[in-house]
Amino acid sequence: MKLSPNSKLTLVCILIAALLCGCATLSGASATAGSETNAQGQQGLAAQSQNASHLTPEALEVRTIPVNYTYPTVKDPGAGITGGKSQLSASEELRLYARKTAAASQQPETAAEQPAETDAAAPAETPAQTEAPAQPTAAAAPATSAAPAAEPAAQPAAPAGEGVPDNLVLLDTFIATAYCQTGTTSTGTYTTVGRTLSVNPKIIPYGTHVWLFLDDGTFVGDYYAEDTGSNMQAHPYVVDIYMGTSEQTCIEWGARHVSIYVAG
Repeated sequence: MKLSPNSKLTLVCILIAALLCGCATLSGASATAGSETNAQGQQGLAAQSQNASHLTPEALEVRTIPVNYTYPTVKDPGAGITGGKSQLSASEELRLYARKTAAASQQPETAAEQPAETDAAAPAETPAQTEAPAQPTAAAAPATSAAPAAEPAAQPAAPAGEGVPDNLVLLDTFIATAYCQTGTTSTGTYTTVGRTLSVNPKIIPYGTHVWLFLDDGTFVGDYYAEDTGSNMQAHPYVVDIYMGTSEQTCIEWGARHVSIYVAG
């Protein structure tokens, strides 16, 4: 459809009018919102001012809370701090109390050090006094008299016909046991009753002719060191007498103390 020029002009005017109306509506809404915000702000300020009206200068004044410190009495004549309310500020009182406490704690340490030095010096003089009366001669004299020189063993009386020599010398005392194992000895001889003696060769060398006596002087017999065994190796002062094949004889002998002599 064709519009006349007048119609076109009229349509443009209508559109412009509509745009202007829209802008006016938006401006009105913005103004309304701004007014509401301003109203709220004014109400908030009014409330703050109303609250502030209750704050008097006395209420706004910074309140200082007095602090009363009570300190224990320091055992120091010059401390000058006694129990009660302090007239100084809290910080000054704390500093003063710290200084006085440090001074009081140092005094006992000094007093404790002095006895230590005195005690350390005292024992130094004691040894000088106790060393003088030392006289070991009186105690040593009985020791020498109580230990007489070892006298040679009494010569056992040799029964007649035994053939015991007169020049026997004591070798040492031993424990004598008995064994009945027959065979070749360590030196290659054959075990023989009345001759074979098992020994530790480091104490009694092989081939040594020895004479055995009991503690009461009874003559046991003369033997030759011909054999050895584990018991003699472990216990050098043990000898083992060969007593034949009778086990009962060995049991009856048991273990006895003997004195072994050699020819001098």
